[in-house]
Amino acid sequence: MPDREICGDSVNRFCRLAFASEALQLTWFRLSANGLVAADKDETIDDKVDNILVLPALAGLPFQISLPFGDCDKISRVIPQFVADIYSEVDENWCFTWNLSEAPSSDGAPSWKVSGLAFPAEFAPERLAPALSWRLAIPDTALLAPEAASAFRLISPVHEFVAVFSDKNSISRIIRDATIPLRPVLSAAGIEELQEITLAGTPESLFKRVDELLAGAGSIDLSGWQRREKARALRWAVAGALSLIVGLIFAAHLMLWYECQLYERAAERTFRHVSSAFTGVFPGVPMIDAVSQLRRRISETAGRLKDAGSLPDLRWSDMMALTTGAVEHKLRMLKLIGRIDGFRLHGIAANFTSLDAFRRSLSEDVRVETVSMPESRKSGAEVLFVLEVVWKQ
Repeated sequence: MPDREICGDSVNRFCRLAFASEALQLTWFRLSANGLVAADKDETIDDKVDNILVLPALAGLPFQISLPFGDCDKISRVIPQFVADIYSEVDENWCFTWNLSEAPSSDGAPSWKVSGLAFPAEFAPERLAPALSWRLAIPDTALLAPEAASAFRLISPVHEFVAVFSDKNSISRIIRDATIPLRPVLSAAGIEELQEITLAGTPESLFKRVDELLAGAGSIDLSGWQRREKARALRWAVAGALSLIVGLIFAAHLMLWYECQLYERAAERTFRHVSSAFTGVFPGVPMIDAVSQLRRRISETAGRLKDAGSLPDLRWSDMMALTTGAVEHKLRMLKLIGRIDGFRLHGIAANFTSLDAFRRSLSEDVRVETVSMPESRKSGAEVLFVLEVVWKQ
């Protein structure tokens, strides 16, 4: 039965560990239920595989510094300078993997302890394997999980050394020389015993520790995976925000277009109704500008009504007095037109005798200058006539 590969709590997620030597050589292993199984660097892999780079603590320089602040971004910027003050060979191109813990000072002022390892630039993950995307890049001491001051003889697939921790996750010393007496060193650090850890022979504890590191390695990790994930999440957030903005703009334009369509349809219905009403009121008159045309028609009608409701300054009483004689001469008036200088009378006479008598009566009136008859003709038994009278001035 083949070894079951596992990483963390999911059996569907595989891990490959590349242990780097001090000579910058990578030795590959698969993390299986039976421990670390040798693997080929060029074996077929897919996107479900987590590649973990394990750096040799023997190639690093342990450091511990105290800072008055605990901001991780700020610490990342100042660590090269502080570690360079301890080791002259360190510069800003080195790689720094570290843990942060709060360490109150004696005077009560805030203080933080930064403990970690500094690696030469050639141990940078992108330089060790440029073609690979590392899920984690950690020192081999990170695979240990000390809870207090302790010492471990760590036997990894590529080397063996002693790591001394002053407290939880705070490495203080790396011992490679097997001839150095360990008892005085451990006693000075307040450590009673040396624990021996063989990574290849402790799969369960290795599973657990790898799972913890995958969940959040913090500043121990040199792979930049967390930074890339944050950048990707930010890109997705920005893309989502932009999509939302574009969607809102599109929805606003759609609503505006819909409102314009409603407005145009309402305007068309109003135009049809106005046109129908205009044609009903003014048949045969083309509607060009309904408001202006209606205003002009109302003005014209108001003018006509004003004229119809008023009498011109004429000699109405004199006209009525002269025309009352028409009844005595058996004449019927058809139309009486008043003028400034006189009046014109259209009527019907019983005969020419009565018409001539009425004309003479008008001529003899002191108010009349002249009386003329521009028209008189027989119409059956009666006579149609037109008399024009001019007033004396």
